[in-house]
Amino acid sequence: MNRRFILSAITMSIFALNAQAQTTDWPKQAIKFVVPFTAGSGTDIVARAVAERLTASIGQTVTIENKPGAGGTIAANQVAKSTPDGYTLLVHSSGHVVNPAIYPNLPYDTIKDLTGITTLASLPNVLVVSPNKGIKDVKDLIAKVKESKRKTRHIQLRIRRNRFSHTHQCRKISRECGYQCGTRSIQRNTRSTH
Repeated sequence: MNRRFILSAITMSIFALNAQAQTTDWPKQAIKFVVPFTAGSGTDIVARAVAERLTASIGQTVTIENKPGAGGTIAANQVAKSTPDGYTLLVHSSGHVVNPAIYPNLPYDTIKDLTGITTLASLPNVLVVSPNKGIKDVKDLIAKVKESKRKTRHIQLRIRRNRFSHTHQCRKISRECGYQCGTRSIQRNTRSTH
């Protein structure tokens, strides 16, 4: 995570919300950020950093409510069904944009019921391999798997953080190697999953 990028995104967000506050009498009460992942996740950390700075900037408390589950659709539904007064905001990952394709019967309309405000951060994805395998890039990984395909029954790709964008990458690599995608989500030391 690029700290400079996150700090600039937080600053831009504060300016945008502060500009709204100056042109209206908003905010009159506390603001709630609903985060569709567990406390300690990348999205949660970004939301808490923005909430801290925003609280100091606008003089109103910004609280965090973690509502994990169903790829973020539980939290998104809560915000979509809340009063559209600017006091309940969804802080989601990029997985939000693919949810309508994954979940065809969402109880809300991603486009009509929610309005994007700003990008808060960019969280990188990393593919890691043991250094003793001699794999330097994805091409090497695919070649190695294809070369040992007779000995290999399956490949296991472990996913951390944004499940949907990682799953897409895992499927892409699996297809290249001639396998069906089987992924397992790795969670931090929490009981909730996302």
